[in-house]
Amino acid sequence: MNVIGRKTVLWIALTGLSAAIALGQGGGQRGQAAPAPQQSRFPEGAGRAILERACGSCHDAGAITTNHFATPGEYRDVVDAMIGSGAQVSDTEKPVLVDDLFANFGQKPAPGAAPAAAVDPGKAVLEAACTTCHGLDGLANHVYASKEPYLSLVDNMIGYGAPVTDAQKPALVDYMFKTYGKK
Repeated sequence: MNVIGRKTVLWIALTGLSAAIALGQGGGQRGQAAPAPQQSRFPEGAGRAILERACGSCHDAGAITTNHFATPGEYRDVVDAMIGSGAQVSDTEKPVLVDDLFANFGQKPAPGAAPAAAVDPGKAVLEAACTTCHGLDGLANHVYASKEPYLSLVDNMIGYGAPVTDAQKPALVDYMFKTYGKK
């Protein structure tokens, strides 16, 4: 077995140290300008910094910019879901982020198009609160002649944890009766 001399060991150590220093200073490319700061992947807006920090840490720009929702509420639902998955967005940042997402990526009506019909508030509550646990196919089995059985059904589901407020109940019951009740 060959024994390596002190000079060889010293030479290897100094060469390694020199290489490490050179790499730490930009790979030994002296005289070249530092690279320009990376441009943002997202458009200017009040929510851009929030978007980059809270969303861009997990998602690339394509995952965020390809969704074009029709209402700010749809963006709010997505933001709420992402917060539930760990996105760090404060209560004060959330409306700024939602407004910015809608302003930059939301669907805009075509020029000359009629305004979209308003969504029935009862339908919105039904889709948001009821479909978190089950589908709506079962409602076809609940055909009642009055609103009272629907109110009882809603109260029963609230007892199981349905997130429906007292203020939302009348609109939900009206929608259920109008849509599923006896004609």
